[in-house]
Amino acid sequence: MKRFVAAVTAVTQLCIPIAALAATPPVESAVAPEAPALAEPVLTEATAQQSAGALNAKPDAGGLTPCLLTCYLGPRVGTEYNEGRSVATMEWISFVFFPARIISGVKAYQGTTMTEWALDNAIDARPIPPPKGSATAPGGAAACFIGACLGPRPAFERNEGRRLRTKEILLFVPVVNIVMAFVLGLEAYHGKTMSQIAQDEGLDG
Repeated sequence: MKRFVAAVTAVTQLCIPIAALAATPPVESAVAPEAPALAEPVLTEATAQQSAGALNAKPDAGGLTPCLLTCYLGPRVGTEYNEGRSVATMEWISFVFFPARIISGVKAYQGTTMTEWALDNAIDARPIPPPKGSATAPGGAAACFIGACLGPRPAFERNEGRRLRTKEILLFVPVVNIVMAFVLGLEAYHGKTMSQIAQDEGLDG
């Protein structure tokens, strides 16, 4: 009898692990997660602005130098510096002695164009396309006034058919001119070129 009880106990102990193993739910096969889909590249606002101001820009366009040139020497000096047009000696003289701008006014009155003036002063380090407009009445009192107040570039380019910008006209308004000078300086700081501005704002023609 004792042998029978011992045999039953042994069989019972052997069956319990087998039953527990059978009751364990099967492990599901691991499924590799799907690779996340790559989103399309998004053009940020800063990149868009840089692309918008890249027309004919030199590799190192933008920065503090063209910003300061715009604020101190004239509204188009910095944006044209971003294209490779340096500062003329007369512009430095006019910065030190403002009445010297009357010389630029006289030249503008006589119908001098920006292309002629840049060639005479050898300030273009790389090709810069001239204004595409056609001036109906180059020179005159209006060109002289613009040259004496805003500097030679707006006046000489006007003689080639490139109109003044609204921001440049606002430079004649007291107090507002301080804000506009800051805005124009920021354009040059961010690498804007005059060629791009003229195209965007339809200044030529």
